[in-house]
Amino acid sequence: MIELAIQIFAITVEVLFPKPRIFSKDRIDSIAVWLTSPESGFALRPEQVRLRTIDVAFEYELNAQLFGGNGAFALNAQKAVFAANNARSRADGDLLLEMINRFLRTFAVPEKLMVLFSANAHAKSESATVREKYLERFRFDQRITGPGTVGYVRLEDWPEDVKLLVEPSLGIEESLFLAWTTKFSAGNLPEVTDKFIGILESVAGIYGLKFKPLV
Repeated sequence: MIELAIQIFAITVEVLFPKPRIFSKDRIDSIAVWLTSPESGFALRPEQVRLRTIDVAFEYELNAQLFGGNGAFALNAQKAVFAANNARSRADGDLLLEMINRFLRTFAVPEKLMVLFSANAHAKSESATVREKYLERFRFDQRITGPGTVGYVRLEDWPEDVKLLVEPSLGIEESLFLAWTTKFSAGNLPEVTDKFIGILESVAGIYGLKFKPLV
């Protein structure tokens, strides 16, 4: 087991609609109001929200930029997406969990829709030597200059496989790049965000990785 300090992390949450949704001005107006709500939405300013329409049926997209360009919201006929990059601290993580909760309560929970969740992080080990010793177990041939691994994990308290990718962090000698991907039904897990951190840590632990607490 090696211990890692997360330097930077990102998340993406996608709610998939079972069938394409035709453009509805009333629905778009309601979501735009939600995006600007500080109580239940993302507390955005009206000028941060943009609507693009090409036709009056399925080719439309409601967009919003967050966090000075480090986050985004998008809604189209097939899905709703919330994503954030360049998060670094415990406060960033707490804020993202709250926003994910609000996003899912609005777009996934009422209709019990399928959700795709992905996260990634650059995490620093104690030294370059520790990192290389860890990665050496995945060097099945000496021609592999940057060994890594990818696999699917099933946990007892999670309904779907979790995919984990582990590889060297490009340009950062002491760090690893990790990426998780999974899915779940919002109907089965109404309080799913309470489990996210534990799920990510548990999957990484199976691969011999432990994270220092964020500060």
